[in-house]
Amino acid sequence: LQQTAAAFTQTVALFCGRLQWHGLEALILSFQQRLTLGVRQELVPLMQIPGMDCVVARQLYEQGFTTPVGIAGARSAEILRVLRRTLPHGAPSGALPAENADRLIE
Repeated sequence: LQQTAAAFTQTVALFCGRLQWHGLEALILSFQQRLTLGVRQELVPLMQIPGMDCVVARQLYEQGFTTPVGIAGARSAEILRVLRRTLPHGAPSGALPAENADRLIE
C-alpha cells in the first residue's frame, strides 16, 4: 500500500507539472519522498544515508543529529552511543561493534 501510494503521488505530480501547477507539484513530491521512505519529514535527510533505517534515524534525530553533515562531523563514540540505544532490551553493548558507527560517519 505504501509503495502504491508513493507511485500514485508521482503520477499526480506529473499531472500537476503538465498543468504548470508548480506549487502543488512541489508539495506532492515532498509527500512522495516521505511515502517512499516511510518516515516523517524531519527524518528524510537522515534516510538518504545508505543503510539507514527509520529506528536508527529517529534515535539520531532525537539526540541532535539531524543531517548527514552533522553525523559526518561527529565523533565515532557519540554515534556508537546512539546506535547502541537501538539494540533490543537486554542485548549486550558489544553486539554492536564500533565499525558500525565508523561506516555511518563515512
